[in-house]
Amino acid sequence: MKAMKPTRNRSAKPGARTAIAIMAAGKGTRLKSKHPKVLHEVGGKPLLAHVVEAALRVVPAHDVLAIIGHEADRVIEAMRGTGIGLCGRSRNAAPVMH
Repeated sequence: MKAMKPTRNRSAKPGARTAIAIMAAGKGTRLKSKHPKVLHEVGGKPLLAHVVEAALRVVPAHDVLAIIGHEADRVIEAMRGTGIGLCGRSRNAAPVMH
């Protein structure tokens, strides 16, 4: 995923910092799939990748955090190299913080 330069938040007060939290922990049970909802592909890439790209247009990668849960290990692998933060629980119930 190509890093994009964030646009300036014109409504923020000088010195204010903006961060983006992405809720990405869903199972996708209504999709009747074995894949986590956020890893279903649209346009050749996972749904979560589209959301991350949009977030990176607003803030730098270190200010983007995805909260993950279902199949966390697979989501971590899919987001490797994006530079965003990931937190949640892996399959073995160990806390995840990347």
